[in-house]
Amino acid sequence: MIRIIAGREIRQNIDSFKFAIISLIMTVLVATSIFVMYRDYTVRLRNYAASQPETGNVTALVRPNPMSILVKGLDENLGRAFNIGHGGTIEASSKQEAVNMVFGFCSAPDMLFVVRIVCSLAALLFAFDMISGEKESRKLSLVFSNSVRRTDYIAGKWLGGFFSFIVPFTVLYLAGCVVLALLPDVPVGGGELLRLTSFYAGSFLYLAFFFTLGMMISSLTKSSASSLIIALFAWALIVFIIPGLAVSLSRQHADIPSSAQMEMLRRHIWVKGKYYAYTVPDEEKVSGLGAYLNEEDNKLAADFRGKYNRLVGITQALSRISPSAAFTYFATGIAGTGLDDERRLKDMLVEYRNTVWKLKTSHGGDIPGFDFRPPPLSLCIHRTLIDILIIALYLLLAFTVSFTAFTVYDVR
Repeated sequence: MIRIIAGREIRQNIDSFKFAIISLIMTVLVATSIFVMYRDYTVRLRNYAASQPETGNVTALVRPNPMSILVKGLDENLGRAFNIGHGGTIEASSKQEAVNMVFGFCSAPDMLFVVRIVCSLAALLFAFDMISGEKESRKLSLVFSNSVRRTDYIAGKWLGGFFSFIVPFTVLYLAGCVVLALLPDVPVGGGELLRLTSFYAGSFLYLAFFFTLGMMISSLTKSSASSLIIALFAWALIVFIIPGLAVSLSRQHADIPSSAQMEMLRRHIWVKGKYYAYTVPDEEKVSGLGAYLNEEDNKLAADFRGKYNRLVGITQALSRISPSAAFTYFATGIAGTGLDDERRLKDMLVEYRNTVWKLKTSHGGDIPGFDFRPPPLSLCIHRTLIDILIIALYLLLAFTVSFTAFTVYDVR
């Protein structure tokens, strides 16, 4: 019986205008996303090539991550050149071509954006009238005039409906991955393929949640108009409102100095350093001043990183109430363009700066190159496991409520 109901649902969806429109929109968005993000990636590659260190300069170069074409995340901050100044300061290189400035005003149109916002809404709209719409058309009373179990009916509706939605998405995603592998300057090896597969698995669970949420709302309402209003409000709450509130609330509980305040503190260190230089013998000025500036800057950076990490921790804990935020942390973590990668880069930059200073002051030899790469996939999966579990728990909850509500649903 489940197979019969699922097959009927698939045929109805394929023949519907809604299926054609949603499939067309997803096709256009996936193609546009690959094109725009590849152009953005090539600009960042040119920045990488233009930022090669000049003679006498020490620069930490980070190559753009090819996975940022699908999940850009913080890669624009990660894939940059960082100059190690004479005073031990770490500054981003200014010899970089401007990337798409529109991304500064809105989200980059990568696959994370397409799945997190557009496809989630499409999944919700696919299922919002699954039960309430058939009640309005009197189909439910006709179906249950026969000996049909309610659990079989809703299971068949879910399987047929979600299959109709996820197959076009899967085909488009696979086509996008093939195009990505054929593009020049985009290395796609075994590690990248596993990351692409992991991203698809997370997207599958995320979209399954929104589809089941639509079915749950439909099982709790009597009319498709009510289902649509509630579904749109729930989508806006999950995707936009909860993550935005989490950021605002966390900022109220974290005292983070601004960039202007950090610059003033660094200038204060320089003033103290100059005073120190006048109070020691000439032969100790160079090494002593450098050591002093390095030590004070390390203290300042450590204090800032501690406060910043607390802010990030609070924000992540609060925003994970939303499956949308959990999916964002999962996708950026798998791609190697997330908050953990930014923290790891900053820690490595400080260590590299300290190594450079030790070699310069002791004349210990050649300065090694800076090597920053995305972490192994096993580590990425381990640190994003909580986000997948959150999405899976929300999916299970939506399933349970849907089935329970439909068992007592008035089909007349």
